[in-house]
Amino acid sequence: MPINSGIFFSQPKHQLVDINTAYIEALTILEHTDMTGDTQRIHFYDSSELSKKTTLDFKLNKSLQLIAAIKENATPLIQELLKELTDEHFLAALPINIRQYYTSSLFNHLIALINQENLPMTETIFKQLDQPLLTTHLYPTLSKLCCEIATNIAGLKDSKSSMQKQAIIAYLKDNFRDPDFSLENFAATFNVSTTFLTKFIKQETGLSFAKMTAELKLDYIKSKLVETERPIKQIIYDAGYYDVSNFTRKFRKLIGLTPGDYRKHHKENGYAEKNPVI
Repeated sequence: MPINSGIFFSQPKHQLVDINTAYIEALTILEHTDMTGDTQRIHFYDSSELSKKTTLDFKLNKSLQLIAAIKENATPLIQELLKELTDEHFLAALPINIRQYYTSSLFNHLIALINQENLPMTETIFKQLDQPLLTTHLYPTLSKLCCEIATNIAGLKDSKSSMQKQAIIAYLKDNFRDPDFSLENFAATFNVSTTFLTKFIKQETGLSFAKMTAELKLDYIKSKLVETERPIKQIIYDAGYYDVSNFTRKFRKLIGLTPGDYRKHHKENGYAEKNPVI
């Protein structure tokens, strides 16, 4: 018989087996389910009178909204949706087998989300799964579980965001001297928009992409002029500039000295200027 809802078997934990046991028991007297838009229509036989066929409709949009709210860690919306999904009057009116099917499905959706987001099955989550499925405590049980999942997802997002920011800064510092280095290529490397990258660099450094790149190149040239004996033209080339004369004019305008005079000045004074680099 066609069943559109999946059964979750992946965690080696007895609580999850219990959940699926109730789910399977419910399925044994279901004839089939079908979908129309956001409605799941369930056709089943009464457990005490197998000749009696009944049909119930469940709106699935609330469950989908709940999953979306958990992903966004939207606590007020999570609580609001849960109250609707676990309304005691609604549950009490359901036949026992359909109540099992319904509540087991809610738990399975949440466990599937845990798997989808690669979240750890923490002790707190397991404790929530230990709670009985068919009691008046369904709302607080699901509330704690949803909040735990939402918090874990938010923490994972923050961690990924932090790692991405560190990677972007590291990539900028490693590649600013490449003649082909551009905002477009930079954004493509991290699969982000140029708008996002521009705002991020401005937020982190206080400078535009072009200004930040120019500052890094200038710091590189100044340090190499003082710390090495390499030819000035080669240092300028290595920084990603090919028009030496044009850069020399810019350098003098910014620093007040030509690259050669800058090197001579610092060698005569016996110290190297410390130039901050992000």
